[in-house]
Amino acid sequence: MALDSRVASLLDADEATRSRFLEAAIARRAYDRRDPEPCDLSIVPRVVSRADAATITDAATRIVTASLAWALDAHAAGRAVSGYPLDWVRGAIATLPEELVGDVRLDFLVSGGRLRLLEAGWVNLSAFDYAPQAALALCDTVPHLTGHFDVERPVAAMRRRLIERGVRRLAILVKEEHTVYAANDFALIGEALAPIETLVVAEPEFHLLAAAGRGLRVGDVAIDAVYLRSLDGPQAFAGRHADGNRAALELLLASDVLLHDHPLMLLAEDKDLGFLVAR
Repeated sequence: MALDSRVASLLDADEATRSRFLEAAIARRAYDRRDPEPCDLSIVPRVVSRADAATITDAATRIVTASLAWALDAHAAGRAVSGYPLDWVRGAIATLPEELVGDVRLDFLVSGGRLRLLEAGWVNLSAFDYAPQAALALCDTVPHLTGHFDVERPVAAMRRRLIERGVRRLAILVKEEHTVYAANDFALIGEALAPIETLVVAEPEFHLLAAAGRGLRVGDVAIDAVYLRSLDGPQAFAGRHADGNRAALELLLASDVLLHDHPLMLLAEDKDLGFLVAR
């Protein structure tokens, strides 16, 4: 993808500008000084045109549809599908909600003017991609860029969908141990989803989840939706929280609570992209 001429001058940005960008990135939580690795954010952005965005969106839609159809059809038929050994969830496929709401991340490489899909991720994804956070930091540093470009943020679509579904309180289920960026992510989500209230619940607290009619509550607090940042594969059911995680997953699947990232979408996550083989 060619460098956009409107940002080409940033290749020669002086040290003062780069320093301001770093401080803005920290303020936007795109980088954290507690990170043992040096900041690797580029001050030169990758610009995606509206036309390219439409092409990518169309490709992503077809990939998502094909992947879900392949995985769910395979599991419903009882065929072996690698990558997710929890056979006991197969029966839940018959009771999937009419609409799946969530985030999917597709990593593309643009080569020779064509898109090449490198990897697909489905569940336990950040609603905040740090690339948009870095782009916002760049706009803070070089304000005239806002006259030319918009920064698209995945969390904006998440907020819109939750509000459309009448969600007032969202529980974020997280792992006991997480990186500093995940902690920043939870704070950013809380800020961006307002007026929706967010409640972070870590693995040791999953026992507080309980049925409330066909919905759920955390302790005495009723919740309208759950955002999964845990229960993301075999490792979640092999450690010291295995029993609690399994009970939490069974509770979620038995409820009518809105799941942002349905756990069964893990069935469609295939790192080798085998679902794209013609059939």
